[in-house]
Amino acid sequence: AYGIPKKWYFPFTISYWTGETYIEPNWIKKFKEINLFRWIICKKCHMYDRFDYSTSSLNQIIIDSTRNQNYFEDNEHLNDQIIGVRLRNLTKIFDRKKFAVQNLSLDLYEGEILSLLGHNGAGKTTTMSILIGLIPATSGTATIYNQDINIDIDKIRKNLGWCSQHNLFFEKLTVEEHLLFVSKLKQVQNIEMNNMIENMLFDIGLTSKRNAIVSTLSGGMKRKLSVA
Repeated sequence: AYGIPKKWYFPFTISYWTGETYIEPNWIKKFKEINLFRWIICKKCHMYDRFDYSTSSLNQIIIDSTRNQNYFEDNEHLNDQIIGVRLRNLTKIFDRKKFAVQNLSLDLYEGEILSLLGHNGAGKTTTMSILIGLIPATSGTATIYNQDINIDIDKIRKNLGWCSQHNLFFEKLTVEEHLLFVSKLKQVQNIEMNNMIENMLFDIGLTSKRNAIVSTLSGGMKRKLSVA
């Protein structure tokens, strides 16, 4: 099964009936950011923690990073930029022993394009799967425009796109029908839907193909539609 499971008592929560999201207290967010309870997870996994997640150790990382600038991008020009995605100590453990992602902290800025590079098994796909709510993280936290992926994933998905490596289409539907389908999934209001689809078709250069069956599109056109 995929997705982040809700608590068993979710039908009894206010947010389920009103749509209002629970806001975590700041002290809980701080605990998540420094992975204060990571030792509990590792103990359950019958493993020794490989890192000291105390605040002093995190400060030491910051100090060490300033001593090795050759390994870090100079991002002073981004100080005034808005952080769109923030990862803090994101960790995913499979089968209680295999680290797919370990202690990943990263800021993604608005207007910037980021590429994740790594060998097979480095954790690229796992990281992306966590960010889109396909699988839950073992520990750590991530926010997208200040919305927590563990709490606000339904809201996040309305403004988040995911283009997989392989095309995922209904081969007998048209280009426009695919955009209508995705718009419904994102709960776009009917009054806004037509304008949004028109703009999207124009942006990806498929206006003339709006009524074309997807199976008749070229490979490049299919990738354009995937991005949309």
